[in-house]
Amino acid sequence: MISGDVSILDGKRGALWYALQAFSKEWDRIDVICPHSQSARTMQTYFGNVYFHPSPRAPWYQSRWIMAQGLKLHGLFKHAVMTVQDSPPFSGSVGALRLARKTGMPCVLEIHRIMGYPRAANLREYAGRHWSRMRLPQIVRKMHGTRTVSKTTAETLMRWGAPKTKIHVVPSFFLDRSVFENLGAPPPVQYDAVCCGTLLANRGVADVLRAIATFKRARLLIIGDGPERPRLEHLAAALGIAHRVEFRGRISSPVDLFQAMRSARVFFSNAMGEDGQRMPIEAMACGMPVIVRPVGILRDVIVEGVNGLFTNGTPEDLTLKLQQLLDDQAMQERLGVEARGVLDRFERERLVTMYAHFLRSFA
Repeated sequence: MISGDVSILDGKRGALWYALQAFSKEWDRIDVICPHSQSARTMQTYFGNVYFHPSPRAPWYQSRWIMAQGLKLHGLFKHAVMTVQDSPPFSGSVGALRLARKTGMPCVLEIHRIMGYPRAANLREYAGRHWSRMRLPQIVRKMHGTRTVSKTTAETLMRWGAPKTKIHVVPSFFLDRSVFENLGAPPPVQYDAVCCGTLLANRGVADVLRAIATFKRARLLIIGDGPERPRLEHLAAALGIAHRVEFRGRISSPVDLFQAMRSARVFFSNAMGEDGQRMPIEAMACGMPVIVRPVGILRDVIVEGVNGLFTNGTPEDLTLKLQQLLDDQAMQERLGVEARGVLDRFERERLVTMYAHFLRSFA
């Protein structure tokens, strides 16, 4: 596996940690070649058979590191298939394709999101979206196969000229049913709405604050941390709602996180791009009514007015949708009940098995 995610090496139990925990039961050995990490400079072992190999040098060396370490590992263990999770400037794909040509190993590209799509939040994302549109169709053609996690992303790639025969939709939003079914009774309601995730410019939390400011007493819980937090705290104060907005910070325990989310009536996700969509899915698994932008996997999952509501992301529309739910307790409950259907769609064991079969089809 070629991955740019070093969160496990930094001690974080995020999506990659839980995915590899499940994958470790499906494969004899998994080697992960990843970029340089300040937390770990030598090989690290997880789950007994998952081995991380961080690059000893800066990002410019990554393509060479993939080739050098990949040749060494394949010579020792004769891996059946290689996957590469990549984003602009696609140095991972460059290294992986060279390694595939040298070893004959099948190579599968994984695209979990397209940077800056459908809407870029800053110049970096705008450049990333432009670069993706230029390079991704070429890269897809050279791969044995490409996995996208949503129909929306697959359709975008095909519209850009990537061959349909090389693209497969295999979801990756793994949900552990036992966790959600054993949460117990929800805590007392303390907030009218909750936002959750890394506080970045493209998450649209500023417009959520502007929507909350139109209510006289509505309370908002913001879970997560990130570079935008100081600006958001300043905006809440400027809007005169600092006393009605709580910045909780990051909550590491999944159970504690879900319980905190459930202390609110409604879950907001105002993200402009395809990243950060795990939290709305998990909120739905908790039985919460959600208000989200129609991007990425959420377009595949949500049926408007049945298991969630869509918003265009403006403060005016966010206000309208939140008011609609706060005024209708029966609608809140109905959407929440229907939302729990994601547990069947994204049940972890079933999706891990599906993904393993998908990779074995190339091996």
